Amino acid sequence: MSDELRESIQAAAVLFVNPRGEVLMQLRDDIPTIRFPNHWGFIGGEIEEGETVEEGLRREALEEIDEVLGEVAFWGVYKSIASAPLPPVDLHVYVAALDKPAESLPLTEGQRVAFFLPDDALKLDLVPSLRAMLPPFLESDLYRSFLTVDA
Repeated sequence: MSDELRESIQAAAVLFVNPRGEVLMQLRDDIPTIRFPNHWGFIGGEIEEGETVEEGLRREALEEIDEVLGEVAFWGVYKSIASAPLPPVDLHVYVAALDKPAESLPLTEGQRVAFFLPDDALKLDLVPSLRAMLPPFLESDLYRSFLTVDA
């Protein structure tokens, strides 16, 4: 189905948190044909036809950083506005623990991945949906539940 015929695109992303409270961010490719090139976002992407949101989430994590997701926690759905000629996106955001150095992740999409402390992450050129949802997430009990070391 073409983008023009859809009311919205369904997408899923995973926000990885390490025990120190750092969040994993992916610098998107600098390609003018993608949404928000050269911005920082999460690992994730569009749900393919026939997939559930969680299946798409798991596929994207495997495709982009070769990470097999274990337990994930649902954080919320963030709706973007349409940006002609593309329809809006319903971004389903999940959270998962990840205790590996970012440099050890085999990146197959984007320019690089890196962990950031929350204050540093908020200073990045973020994808707009991430800019909207990251501050409330960082204030949430869900975020605090992922911390195992004093940040």
